[in-house]
Amino acid sequence: MFHGDTLNIHVSVSKIVIPLSILTLVLALVLVLKDRKIQDVHIPWSRKNTRLAWIILGPLALQAILFSTGEPHGITDQIGVVIALVQCFAIPFIFSPSKA
Repeated sequence: MFHGDTLNIHVSVSKIVIPLSILTLVLALVLVLKDRKIQDVHIPWSRKNTRLAWIILGPLALQAILFSTGEPHGITDQIGVVIALVQCFAIPFIFSPSKA
């Protein structure tokens, strides 16, 4: 069981790990059995990517303050955890190719 005390979350890890493991195994088999070669992809870096990186990684200082002050499992911890979760899902947008 995964117990997230800050947000009071209790999830069975087997409900997450087993399906993800099966999905990864299938994806690995598909890539290994594929006949064509995978081409190198270079992500064009633009100002938009830099701005997104600053927006997503900028709150790290705020998170440090939130996590180091206040009571454990309090409102400051909850805000810090929510910001961290948003960052985890937003990081791939930094590396998405764009023209502008």
